[in-house]
Amino acid sequence: PCGQGNPEPLLALLGCRVLSASTFGSDGQHLRVALTDDSNSVIEAVAFNKPGLAGHLPSGRVVDACFGVDRDTWDGMDRVRLRLRDLRPARDGAAAASAPSAAAEPAAPAPVSAATAALYTPALR
Repeated sequence: PCGQGNPEPLLALLGCRVLSASTFGSDGQHLRVALTDDSNSVIEAVAFNKPGLAGHLPSGRVVDACFGVDRDTWDGMDRVRLRLRDLRPARDGAAAASAPSAAAEPAAPAPVSAATAALYTPALR
């Protein structure tokens, strides 16, 4: 259970690849992003009131993502939905961490433009 005194559980997916990012809502004010990892499983997450983020998530970009889990009831249907809480460019070592040749020390974060970096919040740092 979460609530007062019990923080919301968060999940992380490191070194995942963006498959698509698009806006939705009456004014395109929300973001829907599809991500995959080395297993080729696809997950979809939403971020509310983050339309500007879609332009910084081209297909193929590798990111680290943090999610909360919500119960979504819409149009009479219940489902589990991942809510994107935080996002950052993947650290170079994240995708290779499970590879036998991975370095012992984590690599520095991948370089990004100042405009892109400003969109990422510090929760994953």
